[in-house]
Amino acid sequence: TGSLTGFEIGKNDRSNKFIIPEKLYGRKDELSLLHKVYEEIVVGKCELFLISGSSGIGKTSLINEINKTTFHRNGYFIAGKFDQFKSNIPFNGFALAFTDLFQQLVSESKHKIEHVKKQLNDVLGLNASVLLALMPQFSFFLGNKSVPKELNPAESQNRFFFTLRDFISVFATSEHPLTIFLDDLQWADDASLKLLKEVITKEIPHLLILGAYRNNEVNALHP
Repeated sequence: TGSLTGFEIGKNDRSNKFIIPEKLYGRKDELSLLHKVYEEIVVGKCELFLISGSSGIGKTSLINEINKTTFHRNGYFIAGKFDQFKSNIPFNGFALAFTDLFQQLVSESKHKIEHVKKQLNDVLGLNASVLLALMPQFSFFLGNKSVPKELNPAESQNRFFFTLRDFISVFATSEHPLTIFLDDLQWADDASLKLLKEVITKEIPHLLILGAYRNNEVNALHP
């Protein structure tokens, strides 16, 4: 006809692949609560937020939504996962989370890396070496440390918990709130649950610990 009328490009296109959109449905209230908790740790609180449910209902998807928020708020989001077949390895989930933290830190600028090195060594002092068994890669920041003085088992555990709290406090700050996501808590070892309790009860500011577990695998006798 010598003219074109306006039309919407691609209006009638159809994909030959079935693709589920990466959008969270039916979790508005839970997501709102999660964002509220995150805002509280930004201003200095310490929070533990647990999500329960059977396998495949979207616990991890919900928590991944908060990862977007931490990115925009300049926070650290690190994740670890407990393994059913590695429950005899103490602190396995925490070790994976701190490996995640290490990988984020070494991608920072040279100036930031030097700043982290100084902070860690100033805060941890001679106790730094007690953490290297759990996170050997952090020798990059801590250097080679002498073996700490031997203590009895109870004192040794207390020193480890105390040092790890100091370690976490280096990264949980008002400038960079820290979120630690621990998945599959139903398979966590006893030592990890004790550490979780220790960290939360000492109320490290600007720290959010997110935990997900399958409640159908947790009964009254579960630790």
